[in-house]
Amino acid sequence: MHDEVAGPTCRVIAVNDGSILCSGLFQALADNAMIDVVGIDHDNWRVVELVGRIDPDVIIILAGGGTPALIRQLRGTAGVSTAVLVVGDSGPLVAESVLAGACGTISPGANATDVSLAVMAAMAGTAVPPVSLVGHLAASPRWVGKELIRLSNREMEVMQRATEGLTNSSIARSLSLSEATVKTYWRRIFRKLDAHDRTMAVTIAIKLGILPQAGHRPPADHRPAAAEGSPRCTPALNSMSA
Repeated sequence: MHDEVAGPTCRVIAVNDGSILCSGLFQALADNAMIDVVGIDHDNWRVVELVGRIDPDVIIILAGGGTPALIRQLRGTAGVSTAVLVVGDSGPLVAESVLAGACGTISPGANATDVSLAVMAAMAGTAVPPVSLVGHLAASPRWVGKELIRLSNREMEVMQRATEGLTNSSIARSLSLSEATVKTYWRRIFRKLDAHDRTMAVTIAIKLGILPQAGHRPPADHRPAAAEGSPRCTPALNSMSA
């Protein structure tokens, strides 16, 4: 029995194919007191019926030949806020599932913590497909990069100012934020874009069409101050500090 926990409970419906993978997945869900598995079925189309009756927060489906069609059916049955997660490795089938309406993925090798985080992120609307799918998605004429990565307006403002060469402290002043808050936005951006630093994040965003390339110049968090009349120093790009 779980102890009582504060915060909203995530109601999950899942497809169970009887595999060891599913057994481990359901054990991970059962171990989290904030996740309530309200429906399980081995038949994909009975899951659609369950979703219509229960209206869960998150639906978990294993990647398979009929997964994209199932997701499209679920998107037409479930509530607007219901999220769909696909369990599977990065590849064309998982990419097609994302195009059909899945908000993110769970790796077959995920541990219990990763599974819980993925489910709670899906419920919160912050889950995004891994950047490792971009190559497969880009091959589809229906793919649009900016629809894959969902950045908030404030995150976009922070990144746009970085492309203008502003340091974190300058970005904070321009947006009337604290520097610590700007760094928090960067951490969120790094997670969503699977980037390790500002330069990588900006590069990925431009490549995906999230940020315009015109006028782009590298972020300049640690640009040394050049003496008047001296050559401009090459900025160090890979720090989140200002």
